[in-house]
Amino acid sequence: MIKRFMVMLAIAIFLFPSITCALLVDPGDYFGFRSTPDSAGIHGIYGWDSANGGFAVSWAIVDQGTYFSYAYTFSDENGNIPLPQNALSHWIIEVSDIVTSNNFDCLFWNFKYDDNPISDADIYGPQDWSKSPGNPDMPGTIYGVKLDDVPDGTIKISFDSYQPPMWGDFYAKDGGNPKAQAWNMGLELGIDPLANNLINFIPVPDTGTPIPEPATMLLLGIGLIGIAGLRKRGL
Repeated sequence: MIKRFMVMLAIAIFLFPSITCALLVDPGDYFGFRSTPDSAGIHGIYGWDSANGGFAVSWAIVDQGTYFSYAYTFSDENGNIPLPQNALSHWIIEVSDIVTSNNFDCLFWNFKYDDNPISDADIYGPQDWSKSPGNPDMPGTIYGVKLDDVPDGTIKISFDSYQPPMWGDFYAKDGGNPKAQAWNMGLELGIDPLANNLINFIPVPDTGTPIPEPATMLLLGIGLIGIAGLRKRGL
């Protein structure tokens, strides 16, 4: 009996890690921001380092009941908009790996640069994005969506999605030479979101059936208690 219980517990723990590592955004954090320097959550280089005004992204997420509205506003680290040094060229935002080219249009819609609809031709992915000529200093890999050809002067990107907000990664680039770039420190450090390091991430639209990170430990604890109980009963 104990062996059967342990096998079932192992299967349960094996099945759930991919969703327990995605950390839900608390509704109290549906409005917020991250900025350069590194200690404020974002790493910027060239025209988006702190010496040149830096880079910041603020977000506003609204729970509409059956879906979520996402809006991200870009500025320098002092809140000046539009970005005074270098205009945003493209932006990559992480999404869950359950989002594919086959279901993307069912899960996301109403993409806009400021108040102007984004052409489907400027929406790429979802797919893995990593360092390349188009993303020259990207420090890691993001499975996400790339929004390209951002018009000069754009200060906001918005969209609607059935996907609830989790903590995740982004990458931004301008069209200059050298290319100003910025990304969250979680991507820089190669770490996962945990309750004590959320300054290094921004909210992103992630999996549709999330379980917070502590659920894994809770599941393990329940299993250990169950095993102890079975042994005590001599089963």
